[in-house]
Amino acid sequence: MRAPEAGPGLLPPAARLPVAAALFALAAALAVSALLGDSLTFDEAIHLPAGAIQWRTGDVRLAPDHPPLARLWAALPSLLAPVRLPDESTPGWSSGEFLLAGRDFFARNAPEPLLTRSRLMVVALLLLLLGLVAHAARRLFGPDAGLLALAVAALSPALLAHGHLVTTDLPAALASFGTLVAFAALARRPSAARLAGAAAAFGALVVTKDSWPAILPALGVMGAVAVLCPAPDAAVRLPGRPARLAAALGTAALSALVAWGALWACYGFRYETFRGSAAGRARMHVPVRPGIAPPADQEAAWEEVLKDANGAPATGAAAGFVRWGRARRAFPEAWLYGIALIGKMSPRIAYFRGVMGSGWPAYFPVAFLVKTPLPALALAALGLAGAAAGRARPRDAVLAAGLGAFFVSYALSAVLSGMNIGHRHLLPLEPVLAVAAGAAAAWTASRAGKVLVGAALLWLLGAVVLAHPGELGYFNEAAGGFRNGWRILADSNVDWGQDLGRLAHWARSHGDPEIHLAYFGVADPSSAGLKVVDAGSLYAFGPRREPAAGVYAASVNQLLGLFTPQARDEFWERPGTRAWYAERRAAARRDALPEGSPAREAWESAERGRLLNGLKSREPDALVGTSIRVYRLTEEDLEVLLGP
Repeated sequence: MRAPEAGPGLLPPAARLPVAAALFALAAALAVSALLGDSLTFDEAIHLPAGAIQWRTGDVRLAPDHPPLARLWAALPSLLAPVRLPDESTPGWSSGEFLLAGRDFFARNAPEPLLTRSRLMVVALLLLLLGLVAHAARRLFGPDAGLLALAVAALSPALLAHGHLVTTDLPAALASFGTLVAFAALARRPSAARLAGAAAAFGALVVTKDSWPAILPALGVMGAVAVLCPAPDAAVRLPGRPARLAAALGTAALSALVAWGALWACYGFRYETFRGSAAGRARMHVPVRPGIAPPADQEAAWEEVLKDANGAPATGAAAGFVRWGRARRAFPEAWLYGIALIGKMSPRIAYFRGVMGSGWPAYFPVAFLVKTPLPALALAALGLAGAAAGRARPRDAVLAAGLGAFFVSYALSAVLSGMNIGHRHLLPLEPVLAVAAGAAAAWTASRAGKVLVGAALLWLLGAVVLAHPGELGYFNEAAGGFRNGWRILADSNVDWGQDLGRLAHWARSHGDPEIHLAYFGVADPSSAGLKVVDAGSLYAFGPRREPAAGVYAASVNQLLGLFTPQARDEFWERPGTRAWYAERRAAARRDALPEGSPAREAWESAERGRLLNGLKSREPDALVGTSIRVYRLTEEDLEVLLGP
């Protein structure tokens, strides 16, 4: 079928550049304004200290679960300011407990300047990714498609939310998409410069996040298309399939060699993890099985991290690869250890539609559907329909095949991973979705198509503006927005500790009351100017007292009991739990539970959990950001909420 002649398009040619510039400016403004308001999030407390410490000492013990390129990039500004580094007295330093060490790092150093500058480094990567999306869509479907794809990407709540945080998520999305674009460019016009660029892009991906194997099927598909169906307008055409196959295999070998070298470079061309005289006493983090003493040194940590939940030697391809690489010192120790650690930590507890567990095949499909704006999904569907109908015929078969294969392979790897802790793990799919949405520009040759695409863009713009600065907790209208989305997904989908500063602002505008706080986060509430009593926070902040009438604030993850079993419904539904609770409550009122005794501590933990469990179904008096719910409770309210 012959594609219809192009009409006037989405915009006059003279308007494209100003509109594109405005979209870049809008994305930057949204990301920067959000980063200035967001408090320290969980993974930032790991990655930024790890990067700053590696730059200054070469020690890579912190955050071994992913390679260091992203955190080294983000932590570059830390070299321009004095930074107090941890020492042997730092909690968690010698034992590799990265959250403890990270919290201590931010207690030693003023967090705001460091965090702001490092987040701006990630915003720069976000803008680069937007440019690549526009370039890819333009290459495939023309200038209007490039502009439309840029708009969808610039207004993506997921990209905006993670495009200003110091984590591996946005850098991995950029590295994945950049690798696909670079290899397509190499297939289209082979040259030494493009070969070096493609190999460097793949190397950057490998040293950014350990999810990189998900791109290999897509690169294989791209290579097959380049060998079997070379572009008729390619600038350089190798004669015959054997020559093209040899070139593809040579490219793969060179890329693997560059990635191997990049790994060693990022770890300082040293096998050992630790630096300094105390290296022999240090170890990296490892989850310890119940009843097992923590490892005394790194060798013991290796023994534990390569065991399964039952204490038997771990099996599988990853464990075998780690043992092989360690025996030969073929890769840096910390990178190998990180692969083993991910296996040790999987699966992790997660929340999905009212249930705690892990490994749900439906988790990521549902997350994709409820965390993606409906107009973006509609535009992507229109774009795919246009491609199927011949209206938006891809002009680069290798790139189109690579993007399609990557979407499928990455989505499958996420579904099969069992790591159901956040939609952010689907972030590399966002640029592909935007390119597919860009193909919807093919329908704008007609007046009806223009109206349809324009209405979708206005809807998308309105949704993002209304969600700002809470893009992290965004849920689309089908999920009931952020007010109800937390009943479907939790963890980093809603609550990563980002709203503590906004709670402080709320408190200042409401008389600065003392707040009974159940906070899911690592930032210190006192550093935000809050007066708090700890009411069941993940990490204890401030004093703990018996519940009393006043203002209560609870993070969504604490209400759901993500890491606090006593707050979960199933805890209170177990036979005998309520009777035990009533008995202990009566004993506590008679002062029959001595302070500091195990019985007293168990009762107080249950009481805090009981309160959170009751608040979960209570309508809040105020919502702060997307993750903190505020309640004003009387003594009568507490009597009801704390009753058995």
